Amino acid sequence: MSEPSPFLARLLGPTAILLAATEFKNTEIFPSRDPVAIYLNGCMLFVSGLSIVLRHNRWNWSWPVLITLLGWCALGLGFSRMMWPMTWLNLNAAGRSIYITEGSLFAAGLVLCWKGYGSRV
Repeated sequence: MSEPSPFLARLLGPTAILLAATEFKNTEIFPSRDPVAIYLNGCMLFVSGLSIVLRHNRWNWSWPVLITLLGWCALGLGFSRMMWPMTWLNLNAAGRSIYITEGSLFAAGLVLCWKGYGSRV
């Protein structure tokens, strides 16, 4: 079986950049969301995070640890959105931490694109 890090970097890098850019552009829609949508988003995040962690749970001091961290963050965020959707609805309505969250996701996407596609250019 081949090393999954380059493939996951090429998959997650553009996805993270696109998610961060579109969520930042559409911040006005988040306060009007339904708790059911937050719950379903949590389900998708949980499954995505679990699949990353099961395939790529590497804790070494190099760039692939970013993939592992994204997987664990998605797993934890998905779990918390499934358990407490109303809390997340109120948090989104207050507009807290959107700049830090989306900026971090965008930066992680850039690093993953650089690592995933950098040797191919």
